[in-house]
Amino acid sequence: MSRRRRFRWRHEPHLAYDRPRELIRFAGKELDPNSGQPLGIFQLAADMINNRRLPAGDHRRLTGLRAWFNANLAQPRRFSHWKDGWRNSAHGWLRRPIAISWFRSDAAQCLKYAEAMVDLLRTYGIEVERLTCTNPGYITYEDDHQVVAVPFHHRDGTGDG
Repeated sequence: MSRRRRFRWRHEPHLAYDRPRELIRFAGKELDPNSGQPLGIFQLAADMINNRRLPAGDHRRLTGLRAWFNANLAQPRRFSHWKDGWRNSAHGWLRRPIAISWFRSDAAQCLKYAEAMVDLLRTYGIEVERLTCTNPGYITYEDDHQVVAVPFHHRDGTGDG
């Protein structure tokens, strides 16, 4: 009888146990085609910069906020809990779960800058909600400011749960 190797979750031990109870995500109404989840503020901001003509001051402000996050928030190493992002299921079909990012509720400075980005997006009519959860899904990355996880259930019904 052959033994199948199972994926082993690799968490930094001190982070997994001191995670705050509440995680926060800012998201729009439109769904991301890859994850099946609402678009996050970074995707919404990139779309606004690339596809809208913004006044020079607001363009500088939005690119400055994005630059702050690029400099101060680590880029997650993985957005899937399978090494290459793809997996054959027992039924022979492929699926690619994509993780989404959540801010830790104690990451005050990140939340302050995220809320400034949300205010700017709302100025231009983009609806953004503040979502909270305590169990985001299968965690693929975690640090002092954020948790990245594949949701247990996708909105399109293809989740792992």
